[in-house]
Formats: sequence, C-alpha cells, structure tokens
Amino acid sequence: MRLRALIDDRTLPLVLPTDASRVCLSPAAAGGAAARARGGLASARCAVADSDAHARDVRVDGERTPPSARVAHSRRGQLACRASDLALEMVALRCARALREMHVTDCAGVSDNGVRLLAAGCPELRVLELRRCPCISSAALLEVAHRLPALEVLHVGGCPELDDAGVSAVATRCARLRSLDVSGSSMRDESLHVLAAHAHVLEDVNIAACFYLTSDVIREFVHTRESLRRLTLSRSLTCSSWFTDSLARELPKLELAIEAAQVPQSLRWHPLPFTEFY
Repeated sequence: MRLRALIDDRTLPLVLPTDASRVCLSPAAAGGAAARARGGLASARCAVADSDAHARDVRVDGERTPPSARVAHSRRGQLACRASDLALEMVALRCARALREMHVTDCAGVSDNGVRLLAAGCPELRVLELRRCPCISSAALLEVAHRLPALEVLHVGGCPELDDAGVSAVATRCARLRSLDVSGSSMRDESLHVLAAHAHVLEDVNIAACFYLTSDVIREFVHTRESLRRLTLSRSLTCSSWFTDSLARELPKLELAIEAAQVPQSLRWHPLPFTEFY
C-alpha cells in the first residue's frame, strides 16, 4: 500500500512505534551535498527497530521532489523525514523508557535543546550517537551527563563546538561508558586527564582530528587507562608517525587506528600546543 505523505517533525509519531528501542535519523545518502548542507531537512533516513529486535526500516530516496509528490510505502518504503529538535522531542514523548539507542547523523537542525529533551524523556538510553551535528555543544553533553548516568556508548564525532567542559562531565558521571567518540572536537589535555581518572571501563576512544591534544598526554592516557582496547588518532604536528609507531610498540595489545584528517582553515593560524616534534 502506498501513502502520500511527508514525514517531518510533526508526523514522525505516526510511523514511530511506542515500544521502539532503536531510532536512527540521518540524511539519505542519495541526497548529496545539498541535502547534507540543509542538515537533512529536505530528505532524511528514519530507521526504527522495535523492542523485540525485528527491524523495521524506513528509507528516504533523496530525490529532489516537492513534498506533495513524495511517495511513502508503509513498510521498507520511502519517506521524507525532517530531523530537528522537535523530532527528538517527539521520539522522547512517544518512546520514553523503551528507547535504548538513538542515532542522529548529519542533522544541522538538531541542537542542544533537542538533546536536552531527549535525555530528559528517555532516561534508559544506553547508546547515543550525534555525529556531525554542528549545532551540538558542550551544553548538550552536560545534560547527557546529568540525565543519562547509565550511558555506555557516546559518539559525538564531528561536533567542533564540544570542549573540555562537556567531555569531562560525561567522564565523571557516566561510570558505565565503554565507547567514546569525540573526534573533531575542541577538547584539550584536561579532558584526557579526567577520562584517565574516572572512565574505568572505557574500551574504545576516538580522538582523531582533536588538534589541541598533545602527544605527552595521549601517551600518559593510554598507559594509565588499562581497560582501553582501541584508540583512534589522526596524525598531526604533535601526533606524528614516529609517535604512533612507538605507541604501538609500547602497547602491542592496543588496537591503534589512524584516520586521515586535515587541519581545518579556522585552526591553521591558531597557536597549537607543542611538546615534541619527531
């Protein structure tokens, strides 16, 4: 059966089951750069899995058609979804304590307020992903740390407004945190010191493209945090190939991943911390 509908912030509850345990919102891959620039406001992917783990996927075609011409299928069909703060509020109101995983990717319409509403309405969240959401700042992580102490996985890579305040709050209050992705953030050495002191079960950390971190503190962190199994870095002035090679020799059991990253234009003329050059 085909339904003519535009799935946006207000109509999302019509396709979202109340017992959903996993929700994903992201722009459709076919939408291209234009859709990503709009943060998925014209087309997005909304994937929902209910509590008994039987997947129900709702996909977006990414075609540039007017809202009135978009065709949606009732199951495994094509829908248009506008992901913003109101969408997160609707998810929180409809799923509440049933929700365990929330994945949001490439959505410029999602801000700190949306994360606050989600965290307040879904206290049982275990996995939270907010990748490449440029309006997310440390204020969102402060809410997450305060309202989601049982969080186990937090992936907020590609959010450049994140700094030490948010990362440190999560490290001190989320005692069950196993996986953390803060790649591309503005965090500094202080955050790694706090993670080393408080994140006792942390196994996977992604700090690629965190250009303010120094190699001395990174080495101290991996030697202190014995639970660490995987570390993702990107090479820079203070994290050279010599440093990563020596780290691999010192900790042969540590899975070390290297991601390519280019220093953004906004940071090229900023004074970066310098401790050693190889």
